[in-house]
Amino acid sequence: MVSQDGGVPLMRKSWEGNAADTQIFQERAHALLATWQGAPSPRSLVADAKLSTAEHATTLATLGCIPRMPGPRKLVAQVITPALPWDTWQCLDAPTRSQRLSLCPYGMAQRWLVGWSQASRERAEARVKQAWQRAAEAVQKHLFHWQAQRFEPPSQAPQALAELAHPWRYPQGQS
Repeated sequence: MVSQDGGVPLMRKSWEGNAADTQIFQERAHALLATWQGAPSPRSLVADAKLSTAEHATTLATLGCIPRMPGPRKLVAQVITPALPWDTWQCLDAPTRSQRLSLCPYGMAQRWLVGWSQASRERAEARVKQAWQRAAEAVQKHLFHWQAQRFEPPSQAPQALAELAHPWRYPQGQS
């Protein structure tokens, strides 16, 4: 835990590796609420995205929390995909932009800041390219074994190919 005026460390505590994050968070949140009753505003808890769940919503609403939302979360994808084409991006510097959104997940009003940078785009493109290469290699491996088969009658080949291709997935990327 750090102070709001410069991030001076105030407290640190480590728990056993097998301790449940959810239970620890609930205990710490209640302790923070009790401590913060008389503290001046503004005050915010900055934390991991594990806090943004339906079960934590009521506790978070009273705390004032700033969680980082990682990309793989379904809610994040639902926000970012439509936000990309909007013309409301604010330039922070040449390669970095941001966009503010108001959402209400879990019945809790939230303000989100979506960030975009050229470096993150390049990393995402590299991941998609790698995924495409792995998918293409898997397809080639399947086709190599499939093409060695003989089909009697030959008209069965298209059906066999369709069955082989059914589970193939192609990675999707966002521009």
